[in-house]
Amino acid sequence: MGRSCTSFHQSEYAQGFLVEKSWVKICSLLFLWVFLGSVAKGRSLVDRVVAEVNSRPILYSEINEKVKKGPLVKVSDFPAQKEDPPFEHALQDAINLELVLSHAEFLEISVSDADIKSQVDRILQQNNIGLPQLKQFLAQQGKSYEEYEQDMYDQILFMRFRGRVLMPLVKITDKDVESYYLKKMGASSEALSLSIRKIFFSIPKGAQPSFVAQKEKLADEVYAKLKNGMDFVEAEKIYSELGDARDGKAAMNFKLTDLDKNIAKVVKPLDEKEFAKPLKWNNGIYIFYLESKKFAGSSHFLAKKQELEFELRQKELAEQMQRWLKEQRQKSKIRIIKG
Repeated sequence: MGRSCTSFHQSEYAQGFLVEKSWVKICSLLFLWVFLGSVAKGRSLVDRVVAEVNSRPILYSEINEKVKKGPLVKVSDFPAQKEDPPFEHALQDAINLELVLSHAEFLEISVSDADIKSQVDRILQQNNIGLPQLKQFLAQQGKSYEEYEQDMYDQILFMRFRGRVLMPLVKITDKDVESYYLKKMGASSEALSLSIRKIFFSIPKGAQPSFVAQKEKLADEVYAKLKNGMDFVEAEKIYSELGDARDGKAAMNFKLTDLDKNIAKVVKPLDEKEFAKPLKWNNGIYIFYLESKKFAGSSHFLAKKQELEFELRQKELAEQMQRWLKEQRQKSKIRIIKG
């Protein structure tokens, strides 16, 4: 399918330097003709070049149309900032689209008229409408069917470019999906298995205040030793008053929902190999240690897994797109014309 002089995407690598220069010359002559015609009729110039990508012009009208009628971002608005106006986002997206389509055609990724017709037919079928209804809808939006086909050409070429260049770089493992789930769900207690150790200082019911103070002092001293680098398992063997602590096999697996709320409150913020401050609770004082935090799975995760993997893949794909664009922008000659 052909392209207009303002958005022609045949690669200079594929067609040669003379072809590229010829198109630039043709476009320049047309712009001059529009300008002279406007001046002759006493009108101001209604269009102008706002950017050039490797000598290929991008018009103000293209960007204005993109802001008014099209999606703000079709490829990526990198490197536009969130606070930038819509025109800037649309302009950067148009520049990035030019880079992508040029590279796609350099790689000889093609889109035929049959490909476009097939995609349009699929859209018509999905929306249960006919071609006349689509054309009527486009006319109401101020867009011709030919423009719609051109947009479809760009979209298909872009998708095939992503499949060829970017998708092979996206590697998503089950572990990645699990980590993403935990991060997104805020470390859901239903999906985590915690391996916990503890040093316990017994305080019998009705103990004298002096005895309680002595145990509190000992707990504080042990906590200080742990902060200074003492191994927790070693401290557990020496100081804990639980019988199974002597052989170093006192670690137990829990879910947060299995724990008393007072214990869960001090354990939940811990990362692996971290210990909490002494907790006075029930019949003694405890120093808890999170040995490991493992993904235990859940029915909610299994129900969401496919959706999460898709989200994560799209996120990684967007990051790969940004890396590619950053590299291409460094290689390309891009000029933004302020007006």
